[in-house]
Amino acid sequence: MTLLSLYLITTLPRVGLFLGAIATFIIIGTCLVLIFSSAAADYSIEGESREAARRIRSKVIGSYKLITFLVFFFGFASVLTPSERQIYQIVGAYAVTSIDGIDKLPSNLVGVANKYLEELAGSNKKKGD
Repeated sequence: MTLLSLYLITTLPRVGLFLGAIATFIIIGTCLVLIFSSAAADYSIEGESREAARRIRSKVIGSYKLITFLVFFFGFASVLTPSERQIYQIVGAYAVTSIDGIDKLPSNLVGVANKYLEELAGSNKKKGD
């Protein structure tokens, strides 16, 4: 397996969850923008007040576009960035699948490596709690 395929295996499930969250954000945000825009576009207002309402509406829509872009960009970047645990899994799986003759290693050496990795995962889990 290549590093890219291992990376995609670990990150693709989170991409679907992220896209669902973004879709919810966009739907709720669009509803709020429509409510504020319709309030700002009250046609009974005349003159200067109407122009001020139009400016407010355009600022609300512009702010919504900017916030949507920033949330999408940074959210997608955070989804694509693997956690420390996932990096260990990717590198470990790549090492195991790319080393020739790994099946010829003594079992006690493999046991020591497994014990070290379990201790490392346990200490990281305690740090995260």
